[in-house]
Amino acid sequence: MKLEITEEKILEAANKCSTAKDVLKTLFPEVFYNYYDFGENYKINTISTSEPFFIGQGFAPVGFSNKCLIVHPDYIVEHSERDGRQVLKFKRK
Repeated sequence: MKLEITEEKILEAANKCSTAKDVLKTLFPEVFYNYYDFGENYKINTISTSEPFFIGQGFAPVGFSNKCLIVHPDYIVEHSERDGRQVLKFKRK
């Protein structure tokens, strides 16, 4: 039997128990990044034909609810830099 440990499985286990989370942080510190949490004020939680992105909730990977952007399939994301900051541009395909 082959045991597969993935970032998603580690985060899923950590979300189920605070004691497990502490242990998993010790064993796999690289998994626990300091992702920005968009919080309640930034909820854009439905995909519509007019919105290029929304805050990750239902489609977010395990452990990333409210911490990622989900891009509408009709858009592509372009990355650039301006004044030392990263800029994401959403462009309709």
